[in-house]
Amino acid sequence: MNTKLEALKTWGCNTDSALERLLEDEELYLEFLYEFTKEPSFDMLAVALDENRSQDAFEYSHMLKGVAANLSIDPLYESLFSLTEALRGQSDCGAAKAEYESVAAAFAAFKDIMAGD
Repeated sequence: MNTKLEALKTWGCNTDSALERLLEDEELYLEFLYEFTKEPSFDMLAVALDENRSQDAFEYSHMLKGVAANLSIDPLYESLFSLTEALRGQSDCGAAKAEYESVAAAFAAFKDIMAGD
């Protein structure tokens, strides 16, 4: 198994599940993971939260949660799940901003793993 995939697995990702969905194609899985490190919706989510646009923030977090789930990036998925639920049906982003800190930390950890050797 690729060292990045091993690092993701150690971090808590269910890489075996993702690889099964991708017919064991590690190269394709890594390509999807690298592309996700560049996902602009993370920045758009932060802006929506800062601007108190709760519906936009909900939509960004919900979309990102789905991608994280499909790629089995479980630590990031879990933090996005909490953020999405904090935003669900809310007109204010106040309570969700604390949840975003764990999303930002998980995304940074994911990017660090993908950038490492």
